[in-house]
Amino acid sequence: MSAVAPLPAEATGLLYEQHHQRIFGFCLSQLGSREDAEDAVQTTFINAQRGLRRGVVPEFELAWLFTIARNVCHNVRDSASRRGRVEAVRDLDLAEHVVVVWARAEEAGHRDYLRGVFDLVVARGFGAPAVTAECGAPFLRVGGTLAVSEPPEDGEAGAPPEASDRWVPAGLARLGLAVGRAWTDGYRYQALDQVEPCPPRYARNPGIPAKRPLF
Repeated sequence: MSAVAPLPAEATGLLYEQHHQRIFGFCLSQLGSREDAEDAVQTTFINAQRGLRRGVVPEFELAWLFTIARNVCHNVRDSASRRGRVEAVRDLDLAEHVVVVWARAEEAGHRDYLRGVFDLVVARGFGAPAVTAECGAPFLRVGGTLAVSEPPEDGEAGAPPEASDRWVPAGLARLGLAVGRAWTDGYRYQALDQVEPCPPRYARNPGIPAKRPLF
C-alpha cells in the first residue's frame, strides 16, 4: 500500500480545522481587535499554504503556525504604527510642511536627501549620549544644532550619575560636533553644534552605536 500526500490546499485545510482557534486566540492577544485578528489568521494560513507549496514540511505544525502568526502580527502592528504617524501629520494640518520618514536613524542619515541639510535636529537625551550624538549629527549641515532634552541634574530624582559628564568633547569632535550652550525652561536642554561636516562613516550600521559607543 502507498499513501498519497495531500495537496497544499488540502493540507492547509486540515491545518486550519485543527489549529485555527488557537491561532485566532494568539492573534487576538497580540492585536487586541477581533477584526485584525481574523485578518491575521487568514494571512497566517495563506502564508502556510505558500510554504507547503515550496516543499516546507513542518516538524511541529502548531509551533510552525505560531511562528508565522507572530510575524504576521508584527507586520500588522508595524503598518498600524506607520499609518498612525502619517495620520497625525494630517490631523495637525502639516501635510504640506512635513515628510514622514520611517527608518532607523543610522540608515536614514546616509540618504542623500536627508544628510547634512538640516539646521536643527531635536532628540530626547535619556539614552546613551554617544548614541544620540552619532544618530543626530549626520542630518545636520555645518552651523546646525542638535538640541537634546536632558535628564534631571545630579541630586534630582532620576538623575543619572554621569549627568555632569555626558557630553565628551573628544568624542563629539569625531562627529564634527562641539558642546554648545545649555539652558532650562522647566526642563534641561543641551545644544550640540555641528562645527564640521559629519564624517561619511557615521552613523555606523544599526545597533553598532549602542554596542560600541564613541564615548
